[in-house]
Amino acid sequence: MNRVRNAWTHAVICDETTDWGCRHNRALESTDPHVRAIIQLARSLADYADAHASRFDNPIGHDGVLGPAWHDAVRGVLTFLNGESGNLDCGTVNRAIRAMAKAAEVELD
Repeated sequence: MNRVRNAWTHAVICDETTDWGCRHNRALESTDPHVRAIIQLARSLADYADAHASRFDNPIGHDGVLGPAWHDAVRGVLTFLNGESGNLDCGTVNRAIRAMAKAAEVELD
């Protein structure tokens, strides 16, 4: 069950008919340490939420302790999008992270 990771994966890829979309998609595999960190953080949070759902048969958003902690961690990654992010399209990454949160049943706004 990879509901949250799948939400991330489907939302983070851009349309390659545009130059910025191609640059963004290439940046997803970048060796830039800032870009790698942002992507790894998001993927790790998705994996953690999926592992929680698999183990407890409930989305992490329903957990009264870990749900708020996961929420805070996701908000932190969203804040990192205001810093160095290479060629990532931060709007696309923001949308993908919000898709993860929705799949995890965590409300961000």
